[in-house]
Order: sequence, then C-alpha cells, then structure tokens
Amino acid sequence: MRPYSALHWRASWQASDEASDPNEYELRRSAKTVLYFSAALAALGGASASSALFGGSGGLPRLAEPAPGAFDPIWFLPCIAFGYALALVFEGSSALFSRLSRRVGDTAFAVIAKPTAAGLIMGGIAAVLPNVLFSGEVQTHELVSDWSEAGAFVLLATGVLKLAITPMCLNMGWSGGHFFPCIYSGVSCGFGIALLAGVDPTFAAGVVTTSFIACTTRKPLLSAGILLLCFPLHGMLWCGLAAVIGSLLPLPRARHAGSDAEEEIREL
Repeated sequence: MRPYSALHWRASWQASDEASDPNEYELRRSAKTVLYFSAALAALGGASASSALFGGSGGLPRLAEPAPGAFDPIWFLPCIAFGYALALVFEGSSALFSRLSRRVGDTAFAVIAKPTAAGLIMGGIAAVLPNVLFSGEVQTHELVSDWSEAGAFVLLATGVLKLAITPMCLNMGWSGGHFFPCIYSGVSCGFGIALLAGVDPTFAAGVVTTSFIACTTRKPLLSAGILLLCFPLHGMLWCGLAAVIGSLLPLPRARHAGSDAEEEIREL
C-alpha cells in the first residue's frame, strides 16, 4: 500500500508540474499594485542616489518645483479632461493602425510598404512640427528649459500628434516603445494649457500627464509612482488625485491581437 501511495504521489506531482506554466502565472491585483509601486519607489530612490553621487538625473527629465499656491482648482478638472482626451487619442490610434496592419498583412511587399508609409506620414508632420520625431527623452529635457518660447498651438499640436503617430509607427513595423513619447506628449500639452490659461506649468503638465497615464494603464498608484521620477514630490498631492480620477474614467477597450506596442504602456 505504501509503495502505491508513493508512486501515486509522484505521478500526481509530475502531472501537476507538467500542467503548470510559470509564464501563465498571474499575480493578484493587490500584489501587482504593491510590487509595481515598490519598484517605482525603488527606481526613484536609485535615481536620486545616483544623481546625488554622480550628478545629473540619469537621463530622466525633471520638472521644476511648482510656484507656491500653484494648485488652481478651476483648472484641475479641465486638465484631467485633456488627459482623458489624450488617452482616447492613444487608444483610437492603437486600434486603428493595429487593424490596418492586420488587413495589409505580412507579405514581402507589406513588410517594406508599411514602415515606409508610416515614415512618410511622420516625415510630413515633422516638416511642420519637428518634435514629433525621436523618443521624447532628450526632447523633454529641452522642452522643460525652453517651453515658453514655443506657442501654445505648437505645444498642443505636437503633443497630440506625437501620441497619435507613435502607435502608427510601432504597428507598422518600426521598433521602440511608448513610455517617453507618452510623457513628452503629456508634458507638452500641459505646457500648452499653461500658456493659454496662465496657470503654473508644472501643475498643468503634472495633472495632464498623470491623468493620461493612469487612464491608459488603469493603475493609479503605479502611474503616480513612475511620474515621481519626473515631477517634484511637492506636487504629488494633486498628481495623485488626478491619477485616481483618471483611472476611473471609462475608456473603450478595443482588444486587438498583434498590438504588442499598446501592451507596453499597459504593463508599466
């Protein structure tokens, strides 16, 4: 009886081991929240320590401290609404170009034609708005230092169009990611609103960017934690509120196979 039990246990253990796939394991939402937020805080601490020891900001853009009393409740909700609009642009562009890419197919001609067409469209836009090019990491540094020299329309148009053409390029065969382009788009639009409304630029950029990222990822704590790397701690109260509100806003989820580019921002 004992040998049979041992054999039976071993067979059960082997069957269970063969059935389990670590790649299919899913953490609970609460565990993900703690894990991702802790990782974001650890990244913030590492970046701060590196900056203190070696100088610089580790390649990450850093906005200035907001002016005293910069929280303007009149413009808080409009900035969140604009961040929500950016999320709709992001989702719509991802769904449109993912569907278009699948329809064109992956023939030898399509492999060349799709990125070529995307490059032509992007080049045409860049002839008027050159900052739609590149990842946005270096450009965000430049934007923080000279944003007031650009017009409000240029800032708003650059942010919106950069956010629209990034999923286009990635779905059409270009390589790269969404992280810095999304931050650049939010900051650029926030600065454009600051020029139009006369509000503090860090306040406007923080609320727009945080609400947009949180609406897209549906992870408010993670979004606020990541943006701590770019925005001052003093302004994270209203950024945190924007993240919570943005994550609760309804967003059409057009799940489409093959859109690996869209998944990057969701997995932040």
